[in-house]
Amino acid sequence: MWKSLYDSFLQSMTVQWAKFIQDNKSCGKAVRDNFQNKVYSEIGLYAIIITLILSVSFYYYFNLRFGRYYSLKSWIITLCLNSILVGIATYFLTKGILNNPICDASRQLLWISLINAIYAAIFFFLISLVIKWGSPMGKRTPF
Repeated sequence: MWKSLYDSFLQSMTVQWAKFIQDNKSCGKAVRDNFQNKVYSEIGLYAIIITLILSVSFYYYFNLRFGRYYSLKSWIITLCLNSILVGIATYFLTKGILNNPICDASRQLLWISLINAIYAAIFFFLISLVIKWGSPMGKRTPF
């Protein structure tokens, strides 16, 4: 599931894996294999976990405790914060998994971070639609 969600989007934004492997030989194959076997599943899991933590915090902690966070503005700020955190976590997690490859994969790192930040925003929106009904004050946030 993760492979199809990430791989097609990544290849449309950057260079195709075949060309990357052709340009970088064996190192390119190692980078592609790491992306397909390790990176996609881990960054997807981290995106969901971070998004769940922030959305539950928004609806059940901040709205209940402080009361003024149930506006659309604070929801958008939390959505952006979620995307930024997931993007940064994705970059460093992916860089750690690749473990200093000989070839330059920085373009793939930046694009996969951006892609995961977009997916995190989508996840946050969908999770918000589900869990907002249990919130004592934020039932109408985002709408």
